[in-house]
Amino acid sequence: MNEVNDTITISKSVIDSIRDFFKTCPHIEDITKLNVDYLNVEGKGDYYSLEQTGEIVVKKNVLGVEKERELNFIFATRSFYNIRDNSAENSSNLAKLETISEWIREKNRKKELPLLDEEFISTDISITSGPTLYGISKSTNSARYELQGTLKYERR
Repeated sequence: MNEVNDTITISKSVIDSIRDFFKTCPHIEDITKLNVDYLNVEGKGDYYSLEQTGEIVVKKNVLGVEKERELNFIFATRSFYNIRDNSAENSSNLAKLETISEWIREKNRKKELPLLDEEFISTDISITSGPTLYGISKSTNSARYELQGTLKYERR
């Protein structure tokens, strides 16, 4: 008699799937600078990081059957920040994130979502907060900006 195996084997993490999705964004100039949980603070130009913020939330229906999962994430960028004249360059940094956020809304509307492991399918991606200036570094003349988002997905 065979036992039913409910163990989930994930060959690719959800955050890596989100990273692959962001790599298709035409508003990210250099996708080789897009990392997971690492934001370069010393290099020149813009750098990007995707960071998972906490546990994956599992939602169940009234019968206790898993219905949907959510992964909350941060898309962070480290960009040049003009400490002396905070108008043009700094506004441009925020505008770039607004454009990326709009790109995500458009992809979600078209249901062009991150491709997950064969066991799961994305149902929604959204930006829940941002763009936000998170902090500045006077020593590197750079600033960290963030978008916060959520990916919803379910079993196939």
